Amino acid sequence: MTVTQDTADANLIRQIARRALDSISGLRAQGIMSIDLQDDLADCHAACPLRLAALLATDDFSFATEILAIRRHLDRVTGELGGGYVPRFRGVKLCFQPLAGDRSFAARKRRQRARDRAQASVVGALSQGG
Repeated sequence: MTVTQDTADANLIRQIARRALDSISGLRAQGIMSIDLQDDLADCHAACPLRLAALLATDDFSFATEILAIRRHLDRVTGELGGGYVPRFRGVKLCFQPLAGDRSFAARKRRQRARDRAQASVVGALSQGG
């Protein structure tokens, strides 16, 4: 997933990833690298804007809980948070929430892409044929 972010957010995300690797012992043991955490945080921030400075400044327990919950609930295919999880350090903007009964973000994205392709082929056929 491609995410654009400003320099201040990118710096905060790097600092959060560094702190997570230094303070949460299980992450390094699992072979998780800083870039993995940065990607997860950037995707989460794009789907549900986070108060990054507050997350970086929070106590160790709240910090670890939030980082591990984001890693657990982030769908890395779509970049959305699943399982009804809403970050405690979310910003003012409302986070994306799945529609009732729609448990698979990936399936919904596949259906949307299929609809887009079908619509594009119909538009292409109409513009070529008449």
